Amino acid sequence: MSCRTTAAKRPAMARGFTLIEAMIALAIIAILAGVGWSMYDEQMAKQRVTDGIILINKAQAAMEKCLLDKGSYSGCDLSGVTSPKGYYTLSSSTTTTTYTLTAAPTAETASKFDSAGVSDRLKSNLTLDHLGRKSGPWP
Repeated sequence: MSCRTTAAKRPAMARGFTLIEAMIALAIIAILAGVGWSMYDEQMAKQRVTDGIILINKAQAAMEKCLLDKGSYSGCDLSGVTSPKGYYTLSSSTTTTTYTLTAAPTAETASKFDSAGVSDRLKSNLTLDHLGRKSGPWP
């Protein structure tokens, strides 16, 4: 009789993943998803800021047209106008020779920024004056 074991007597090799391999794969997927989600939120916030920039640029053109039509910025109040997608509301301050336009995030947009953990820079108001000076999250 031989001391060797035969193939029929050996237990079959287990196939598939071990628990530790599955946990490592799950941890890697969770890390990648977490990074991806935060990047997605930041990009969505930038898209909303672009909506505010569109609003303020259209308002600037309207103010300059008003200056050409009336000879001054007085009486060219654009306050209360909302952005094309509704993320920002415009307010304006005018004198005879100057204006300041401010696009502020609506309450819904501000709450979305807060819940997404968006940077404070993107949460601030967009401001533009008659000299083209900008403040806020302009690109």
